[in-house]
Amino acid sequence: MIASNVMPEVPLEGSWIMNEDHSVAQNIVECNVVSMNGFGSYHCILQDDDGNEEARIIHGKDLHWMGDYWIEMQRPYKLELMPWDEKSYECTDLETQKVFGAIGDAGAMKSEETFEDFKKRALKSGLIAAKNNGASKNIIIKRVHEMRLNVEPEKIVSQILGDLINVEGTNEKLFSVFNSEYGRMVIPGQLRRTLLNEDKVQAFNLAVKNAWNELTDGKGIWWIVSDDEQLLACTDCCETIENCDCQ
Repeated sequence: MIASNVMPEVPLEGSWIMNEDHSVAQNIVECNVVSMNGFGSYHCILQDDDGNEEARIIHGKDLHWMGDYWIEMQRPYKLELMPWDEKSYECTDLETQKVFGAIGDAGAMKSEETFEDFKKRALKSGLIAAKNNGASKNIIIKRVHEMRLNVEPEKIVSQILGDLINVEGTNEKLFSVFNSEYGRMVIPGQLRRTLLNEDKVQAFNLAVKNAWNELTDGKGIWWIVSDDEQLLACTDCCETIENCDCQ
């Protein structure tokens, strides 16, 4: 995983989608917008590593961005891997195998430097921070990212509606509760007064968002994940091993 600097707003052709347990990976060969209502829905042609193609509708509410691919799963929350903050690293001391964090202080990217040059300067700053944290000699250093989880009340309503009125679904959870002529007569009126009442739904969404922000101090639930890309570096000269003259 190497997180991109920008999270796509829609599933882009050429990107990958994986299922919840990562057992199926498919490349998006073609993607066309079906609807932009709510979280959007898309008709996609998907292809796996063996060249098998599948055409199906993908719903935006089920997509979570993981930095360089999507996970597709139905949840009332959104997972989002944030871009690198340009200063945070995970380090592993090769002698002690101690793992620790390091926060560089490279400052903002300069107008005259390329992003690659900035990354090199930021890396050196991170190595200096690792050295100040007690690292000695050679370490493995990786960029780290913030993974955020935030409740999305719109998904709560949408998922309940889907379970209630998607009577053709093979994994129906709730329809059997009112799977009778009388049940079918009762539920539409309830939905019009509740989950399909725009004013009530908006009030619900706002109340849940405010409660979630109060619960999480406005930051959601977050944790740290590291890149797959790693570098071997020297903390004596604060350079990568390939540029180190200390040996």
